[in-house]
Amino acid sequence: MILHASKAFTEHLKCEVSGPKRRLPHHSSLESWSIDLVQLPKVGTYALVMNDASLSTIIIPLKGIRKFEVFLPMMLERVAELFVKHGLPFDSSNQTVMILPRSNKSLIGTMNDAKSIIRDSCSYDLRYVGVINWPDLEKELNETPYSRIDMDSPDERLRKLIASR
Repeated sequence: MILHASKAFTEHLKCEVSGPKRRLPHHSSLESWSIDLVQLPKVGTYALVMNDASLSTIIIPLKGIRKFEVFLPMMLERVAELFVKHGLPFDSSNQTVMILPRSNKSLIGTMNDAKSIIRDSCSYDLRYVGVINWPDLEKELNETPYSRIDMDSPDERLRKLIASR
């Protein structure tokens, strides 16, 4: 598994970037994920984890988590849940992980769009509902069509990618 992490993420969780710290070619595949932080005033800091090929999105709260070694098993379990839900086996306890810097500007832009959706949804929920329903927010993100994947939703694109394997 390859994790393309933002500088903010690597600094927050004190994780080492594998290999050179310069940007390397960033290819999209089911085994490749991008990670950034979403900082929400009065709510906290969250990891935004997005699959590079399908744009499937996972949001992980980072309250009390300051080390990558604590974060990684949580992330792998969430990836396993997502893949198994769509019929793709994933052994979260048997993964080799390489951390590289993010370099795909199009994907970074898509993640910034997702961060905007998260901020807007959280602001609305806190103002009018009183609480944030994180599973519903993830579902909304995974049902949102993105131009980067030909106006498919991440759920639809993940189904197509798994079916083509």
